[in-house]
Amino acid sequence: MSNIKVSVIMTCYNQENYIKKAVDSVLSQKVDFDYEIIISDDCSRDTTPQILKDYQQKHPDRIRLVLRDKNVGISRNWYEALCMTKGEYVTTLEGDDYWISDEKLQKQADFLDSHSQFAGVTHRRNIVDDNGKVYNYFTADMHPQKDMVTFKNLSKGVIFPYNSCMHRNFFPALGEKEYNFVTHNRSIADFPLTMLVLKHGDVYVLRDVMSVYRVAGDTKKEQSYTSTHGPVSQFEDMVDVLNACHDYGFPQFNFKYAFASWSFMPCLELILAKRVGDIKKILSLVPSYSYIHIPYMWTYYVARLFRCEIDKRRK
Repeated sequence: MSNIKVSVIMTCYNQENYIKKAVDSVLSQKVDFDYEIIISDDCSRDTTPQILKDYQQKHPDRIRLVLRDKNVGISRNWYEALCMTKGEYVTTLEGDDYWISDEKLQKQADFLDSHSQFAGVTHRRNIVDDNGKVYNYFTADMHPQKDMVTFKNLSKGVIFPYNSCMHRNFFPALGEKEYNFVTHNRSIADFPLTMLVLKHGDVYVLRDVMSVYRVAGDTKKEQSYTSTHGPVSQFEDMVDVLNACHDYGFPQFNFKYAFASWSFMPCLELILAKRVGDIKKILSLVPSYSYIHIPYMWTYYVARLFRCEIDKRRK
């Protein structure tokens, strides 16, 4: 039996300018247990693979390296790496993001050790651009507004970022159905993975800010999904994922609320970009049975944005 407590999954593609900071933030963790790092590179065309080889040679007992010879997309690369894990708990980090607390792994593992009723534990994060400036209109991830995320409040948009979460390792028990579900959309795997975590139990939200999510890149090849896909394209993908969730079967999840709540952020981005005319494209993708819930869910989101702004001004 493996003595590995935590498996850290890192995925990357053309991130030569960022990958060192990401890997270093994992290697610098202060823990009293053993952990592994599985890094899966999705056929990068820059120097990322060589950088990773150098790290693996320096840390052969810590780092397991997967270098693909063909690009398979975010979702498949992520899921197949997760299925390689040996740890009791699993957490992830993308190659252009990084951790800002060297106690992140210890804090989350300690919480799961002492709270068997939870499937996972997440935390807040900062969202920045390449200059370290806060992205868009909020200073920290606005999603975890409660101490706990459940199927009920997830359907209202109270999500947690999967790449900040540590959860119990259920991947050895999964099969073809889950593989097809998570990899259904080539670009979005985090939400299906979030749904699978909640299928196993609720997720607790720590107040600590322990990671940074980067939304841009210095060059086009390095830019993330968020910075290369506009609001309409992102929502099209999200609708595709929600439909896949519906087909998989999550009876505890309210899809009527979900479609309404997930339409708010892309519409807000279009308003800020002075592209109000494109809002009709977003609304045309919302199923008719969710229309009645849009006023309620949008009001709810506006209130949360005001709360974020108030919290920011108090700091």
